[in-house]
This record gives sequence, structure tokens and C-alpha cells, in this order.
Amino acid sequence: MNLQINQKPEDIFHFYRFHYWYSPDRKIYRLKYKVGFGCFFLLMPLVFFYFSYEKIPSAALILNLIIVGLLLAGLGVYLAKELAMNHIGKVAEKAVQDARNDLINTINMIFREESVLIKTQNIERSINYSAVQKAMQDKDYYFIYIDSLSALIIPKKAFSSNEERLTFEKKMGYL
Repeated sequence: MNLQINQKPEDIFHFYRFHYWYSPDRKIYRLKYKVGFGCFFLLMPLVFFYFSYEKIPSAALILNLIIVGLLLAGLGVYLAKELAMNHIGKVAEKAVQDARNDLINTINMIFREESVLIKTQNIERSINYSAVQKAMQDKDYYFIYIDSLSALIIPKKAFSSNEERLTFEKKMGYL
């Protein structure tokens, strides 16, 4: 089976977003990131109270601190994803700029019995299926990880037929 993929910057950005945030492998990381931001914002009113002029808190003040703290914690959990996406976008943009000729290219993939041959304008490389660390997917792409940080990015729309896509999924172990 042969695939020809015109790799675009959007494909690279999608991979970075998937790899660093949406990947099932990153579930614990996402939870820690959100909880960390939530706790930071939760503690802000307490810090402000500590440095305030009132040393003996009233019940109303404590209730207000709790309400404000919980609202800020919710804001922190929400902002965690937004800030992470912003950072991931910058990292992806730098990766695209640093390796523009290698990443943004027409890629020909020839799937053989034991390996996949990858040909671009500058590179020709064969990767054995046994060297693939993991194969993951989301609704628009397949990601075939060659190592922990790099993957072949294959848009699902690159397949000419559903049969071709199912053959690929069977070969890569998705089914």
C-alpha cells in the first residue's frame, strides 16, 4: 500500500496538541497541571488575607474567602488548558520553523510486509514495524510513534478508500 501525504503546518500543530495534551498517556499530567493551577488560585485569597490588616477573621470574611477561593480555583482549572495550549502552539511553531524543509513536505509512505519506507525530497528511511513504540489515533489522524517524541503523522483523509484505511489499521495494530 502506498500513501502520499502533503504534510502541512496544521498537521504538525495537531500532533503537538495531541502529544502534549490530549494523548491518553498524558491523563495524569493533565490532572496534575489543572490541580496545580486550581490550588494556586485557591490559595491566593488566603495569602491576601494573611497580609491584610484584620488579624481576627469574622465568619463572613472566612465565607467570602472560601467563595472567592473556589471561584478562583475554577478559573485556574479553566486557564490551565488555555495556557497549556498557548505554550504548545509556540513549541509547535518553533519546531515547524526550525525544520521547515523536513516537516512540511510531500511524504510518500510505502507499507511493506515488515517495514514502512518513508520518502521525502531530502530523506529516504525505512522503519521496521517492530521499532514502532506505539500507534495512537484521534478522530482525524493516526500517530505512529518512532520514539517518545516523534511520530509519523498520517491524516485519515489521506486514504483513498475505507478498505485501504482498514488494511492500514490492521497492519499497525489499531484493530
